[in-house]
Amino acid sequence: MEAALDAINGASGRSLVTQERIPDHVLSGKFDFGFSLELMRKDIDVCMRQLDTANVDAPMLRQVAQIFAKADAQLYDQDAEHMEVIRAWEAKNGVSLRAS
Repeated sequence: MEAALDAINGASGRSLVTQERIPDHVLSGKFDFGFSLELMRKDIDVCMRQLDTANVDAPMLRQVAQIFAKADAQLYDQDAEHMEVIRAWEAKNGVSLRAS
């Protein structure tokens, strides 16, 4: 993961997420950013309703909404951090992004 982040951060993909959030809150296993999965789902649902109202085809956004919905169902916990969506992805794929 560190090599992947170095490549991303050395190119146009660099962002606050790749520079801070992933190393500090995901790879550390802390998932302590401070924004709940429940609130993220609320925001995503608002976005999806707007897409539906405007009849906008946005397959990538719809896929993200599905991924977060599945993670929410799998991790259902009022205190789950929004970046814990990665835990659900790891479980589905039988891999870990974090060093063991």
